[in-house]
Amino acid sequence: MPTKKDCYKHTLIDLFCGCGGFTAGFLSLNKTTNWKIVLGIDLDENAVKTFRANFGTRTAKIDDLNTADPREYLIKLNLLPMALDHLHASPPCQNYSNNNRTNRNRSDSRYKIALRWAKVFMPKILTIENVQGLGKIHDTKIRKSLIKLGYRVYRLQLDAADFGVPQNRKRLFYLAYLKSLGIRSVKLKKTHAQPQKCQGIQKPWVTVKNAIGDLPKRKAGSSLELFTSKVDVNRQPNAVSEYARLLRPEKGRVITEHYARALNELALERIHYLRPGQAMPHLPPRLRPKKGFRGAYGKLNPYLPSKTITTGIRGPSHGPFCHYNQDRLITYREAARLQSFPDSFVFKGGQSSKAVQIGNAVPPILASVFRDLSEQILEIKT
Repeated sequence: MPTKKDCYKHTLIDLFCGCGGFTAGFLSLNKTTNWKIVLGIDLDENAVKTFRANFGTRTAKIDDLNTADPREYLIKLNLLPMALDHLHASPPCQNYSNNNRTNRNRSDSRYKIALRWAKVFMPKILTIENVQGLGKIHDTKIRKSLIKLGYRVYRLQLDAADFGVPQNRKRLFYLAYLKSLGIRSVKLKKTHAQPQKCQGIQKPWVTVKNAIGDLPKRKAGSSLELFTSKVDVNRQPNAVSEYARLLRPEKGRVITEHYARALNELALERIHYLRPGQAMPHLPPRLRPKKGFRGAYGKLNPYLPSKTITTGIRGPSHGPFCHYNQDRLITYREAARLQSFPDSFVFKGGQSSKAVQIGNAVPPILASVFRDLSEQILEIKT
């Protein structure tokens, strides 16, 4: 039962939780949240440390979901079937991703873990997130399994930019809720669009410059990593963009992860040559690598959302992750901004681990769309 100190209405479990992007959308972006995270599970020790650092030491477990028994967790959490409000799962996407050019196993069935947990917990609402390739291969199996369990199922192909994330990140979501709730349908409305396609109350896409333009300048290899927020977003609303106001902490708060990685002379020369929005194909022959990703060494376009933020943010040869007017890679804080993490969000582990955590996360603002949908469903029921 909730207490005065721990007052909440709804409960969430986050499987394959990673660093907690989905959970952050339910908790961190709403100061008056109605939600409590009761459990996050992941096998990545550093990701779990990050999850605990942001949501509490008891909220996440290091466990292998391939072998974990959901019935044991149901008992440990002292829950009954149908008591949980929302169960979310983001199984690994590498085997369904077009970015994975080798060693893809299209028979990867880890999505079934979400179905196994749903069968035990029977949550009122279930979401499964992945790249669109999952639906191309396993759509029928997923739908049939959930319908058999008693759910209404929606397949949603979303671009995060259409919901206020400064990133063209296309992802597949399955949204399912119990038929016994008595709700016929739910509506999901895009809040943002390309400027020339905005209709009614839609806002223009949030751009890279909107997202990171207020952050302090850095040079590649500079030892600077921390900075203190000098903007009071309540008293200085026009000092930064509307998007930055959402993510900036209070004035005086120390912000981490704003370090620009050192690069060799050739990498710096390649980046310096390119203009915003350009990448490897625009390099002259003397600077162009013999092979690599088309987006390698690419500079972000400040007037558009970024391309998909991936684990490749740790190196310029991995994708278009260079700053639009500073000859360097974007910092992890800038990458987190493009993923819509609040500046107060802390990351644990080494540099490679942090890149994986940020790149694999569900953007919190996109997750908040499902928080709002869940609240609509649950409030209609009550």
